[in-house]
Amino acid sequence: MMTYDTFLLSCLMVDMGIDVNGISYESLPYDVQFDDARKIYKIFVYSPSNVLSEGVYECMVNFLTDNKNIEL
Repeated sequence: MMTYDTFLLSCLMVDMGIDVNGISYESLPYDVQFDDARKIYKIFVYSPSNVLSEGVYECMVNFLTDNKNIEL
């Protein structure tokens, strides 16, 4: 099941042109995007970018800015 936070992260990855394992996230099939978004969300949750002093959106943008190519 895709939660709001996972969906938000997925949309931001498309908008920001993020690569997953060297492949554009946007070009991946939807079912692969769904699985990857859940895995990447878990990485985000435990990252230093996820702080309580900022909103989830800002934290995700900071995380993706620092991680333009995510290796799973």
